[in-house]
Amino acid sequence: MSFNSNADNRQVIIRPASKLNLYTLTLLTKRFFPYVDFSTDEIKRRLESTNVKYLVAEFNRGIIGFADFELKDNHCKLMGIAVLEEHRRKGVARKLAETIIAEAIKYGCISVFLLVSEENAPAISLYNSLGFTSKGKSDKVLDGKPIIIMEKLLVN
Repeated sequence: MSFNSNADNRQVIIRPASKLNLYTLTLLTKRFFPYVDFSTDEIKRRLESTNVKYLVAEFNRGIIGFADFELKDNHCKLMGIAVLEEHRRKGVARKLAETIIAEAIKYGCISVFLLVSEENAPAISLYNSLGFTSKGKSDKVLDGKPIIIMEKLLVN
């Protein structure tokens, strides 16, 4: 699936990640989510999992972002979205999130939920615009910061 970015009419492709993306996913995970401390072996295991899914955003044959999510017990947990700084605010994160929502619907999930740092205003704004609502604060912290639980119901 592809879409034209709203900033400069460029073609960005959102697609499922493959094992060929393992190295790039490892680097991006270490860069944007260092607190999870995933090794290459762990990301490989996750790529091979039937429940965990990765999407990549490609531009000019290069990976500019990714997202991972888990499908379990009729729920979808959006675990992370990351976009390289120079490609932000161009609709890439939105398209990754929309694709996850579409996949969750396809798999029969009743909701998509996520954890986000309460200090990450851009992400919270994106999730709110996609219909997510705050379900309160978690007892846990994310990278040393308080986190909010957000959810989007997919059924009435």
